[in-house]
Amino acid sequence: MWDRMTEPARRAVWYANDEAKKLRERYVTPDHLFLGILREEESSGRGIITQLGGDLAALRRSLLARRTGKRVFFASAREMTPDGKRVFDIAAAEADARESGSIFLGYLLIGILEEGNSESARLLSGAGLNGQFLRNAMATIQEDPSL
Repeated sequence: MWDRMTEPARRAVWYANDEAKKLRERYVTPDHLFLGILREEESSGRGIITQLGGDLAALRRSLLARRTGKRVFFASAREMTPDGKRVFDIAAAEADARESGSIFLGYLLIGILEEGNSESARLLSGAGLNGQFLRNAMATIQEDPSL
């Protein structure tokens, strides 16, 4: 799946791993993926959120405040949780449905929302975002590369 991801999507996954490391968590979850998307400056998903008036820094703070769980340092590479893997499966299905072949960050954001078991999904849903809105926004972005 890595080879299908755009460079910004790959960087966001790398950032997600870094977020898990900073939070001293062994596994990369959908929440870490969302934090990675927020860090990636060339993010279609991030642009969609800001166009809706979303405050990226406030979303990050809110998500970090909601995070709970045991923090244990692991020096090894982070593994993806089953929920995190589902995010990628959903993102790949979105790319396939649009015959784009590439997995864009917006598709990862759709995956986070539709996987639905994470704090980030609840936070985004609470802000009024849903999968269909993001699909429409991604279609616009693909039709107009200037967006």
